Amino acid sequence: MRDEVNPVDQIRTLTERLEEAEETLRAVRSGEIDAFIVQGPGGEQVYALRSAEQPYRNLIEDMLEGAAILTVAGDIAYCNKRFAELVSVPLEDVVGGSMERFIFGADRAAYRTLLQAGSGKRRVRLTAADGWVVDVLLSFTTSVTDDVGRRNLIVTDLSELLARCPGVVILATNLKANIDEAFARRFQSMIYFSMPGPEQRLRIWEQSFPAHIALEDKVNLEDTARKYEMTGGTIINVVRYSCLMALKRGDKTIRQKDVLAGIRKEFGKDGKIV
Repeated sequence: MRDEVNPVDQIRTLTERLEEAEETLRAVRSGEIDAFIVQGPGGEQVYALRSAEQPYRNLIEDMLEGAAILTVAGDIAYCNKRFAELVSVPLEDVVGGSMERFIFGADRAAYRTLLQAGSGKRRVRLTAADGWVVDVLLSFTTSVTDDVGRRNLIVTDLSELLARCPGVVILATNLKANIDEAFARRFQSMIYFSMPGPEQRLRIWEQSFPAHIALEDKVNLEDTARKYEMTGGTIINVVRYSCLMALKRGDKTIRQKDVLAGIRKEFGKDGKIV
């Protein structure tokens, strides 16, 4: 004989279940519950209502440095808003494209090497959509999740560091023509130093060789200073090269052929022929 169910008890049981469900929903809505434990075929499983990664995501989104996740091929899978600001491109237009499109042309080879290595740091220039060139430091690391590798990239804007410098920043170059116009506009002043004359070059030659080094009789610094027009930095490079050649031979005498070889080497950098 089937047991009869007391309607009053049934209503009381349903009411208690309804109150329990409503209390659970209230706790979920008010943030009092972080996860559920559910009994499944494989045993108990925990379902989190809020990802434990959320604080880290907030950290990346709000940091003052650019951050991006790249595929091993260099495509941007994710970036924060600071990275989008650096390249002057809307966030939604950055994701999915190649990182290399933002790398200044002359720095792309170095970027490819760093990307392939998967870790390390490199100073490069970014070309923003508005034409502005940004001097940055790229920091790469590699992570693997579910057998899929990815490149983690942090981009530090070095121009901001220079702007916050309380002193005077001096940059020197012999190749002014290679300086990008957008980058050149950041300098408050540009001072041009003319090429040193024969007398000045002779003084640089005489003061550059170490005191314990002897010069071969064939080495005529006065003639060299008059004949070869060079900057002080180039002369220093020739002197270093000559000293290395002497060190390689195991003696302390600079030979004429060492000096001439050093001059040819330096002139070759600028496409000049001795």
